[in-house]
Amino acid sequence: METFVRFAIAHDIDSYGITSHAPVNFPNKWSMRYDDMDEYIQEFKRLKSKYTHDIDLYLGLEVGCSKLGSKNMLGLIEFLFVLTQDFQEDFFFSIF
Repeated sequence: METFVRFAIAHDIDSYGITSHAPVNFPNKWSMRYDDMDEYIQEFKRLKSKYTHDIDLYLGLEVGCSKLGSKNMLGLIEFLFVLTQDFQEDFFFSIF
């Protein structure tokens, strides 16, 4: 994560969003595991503090909902919203 932030700073980018695929409830090779969420968030907070005078950083999750029913999709979004409530001004979701 830090490599990307340093690259953005070196190329005079003013703001940068870091995003990963949100955890899902089935095994796969493309999304973050739920157990890795805390480390993901803590690393973001560390980088945001370290580079606060160099770049505006935002954290996000990509949420694939195309195969979920609307009820399941809303439940997933609500869960992720609660999970990230401590820094919502810096957080975004990409829903597809």
